[in-house]
Amino acid sequence: MGRKVNERGYLINPKGDIIENLMQKTMFQKNDIDERGEIPAPFCVEKHNFSPFKIRGEFDLDKNRYPIIKKNRNGDLVDKYGRMVNRKGWLIDKKGNVVDFMGVKKFDQRNLNPDNGDLPRLFNYNGQRYDINDICGAFDLNPHNGEIILKTNAQG
Repeated sequence: MGRKVNERGYLINPKGDIIENLMQKTMFQKNDIDERGEIPAPFCVEKHNFSPFKIRGEFDLDKNRYPIIKKNRNGDLVDKYGRMVNRKGWLIDKKGNVVDFMGVKKFDQRNLNPDNGDLPRLFNYNGQRYDINDICGAFDLNPHNGEIILKTNAQG
């Protein structure tokens, strides 16, 4: 007899909680699972298959090199192209989920820092935690696809 799984293939109990294989211990409660049945970040490796440059809004900088986050006529925070962003400058949908330039959800709003809307700290392959902002440079981006626009100097 097969065991019940959700749409992503995770084992679930009758309440819809994701459970572990041997002892059926609850690993993730149903309300922690997103609408696609996926486990929350940072536990889901797929959710970290993203370029931070494709989920960050694009901003002009003030004289101190801080991004200028504007508001639209509805009072929503927006980047310089009018795309909705949160307080940390991450592109968001109407529900507050972090999305990429194509509108594909990359982080559920429930997994963001509740105080400032920042991404959760991530793990490198050695298991060390880091803040994605600590490793991102400042680049001009193509507003249509999020690709970095590289400029060359006199030497090429």
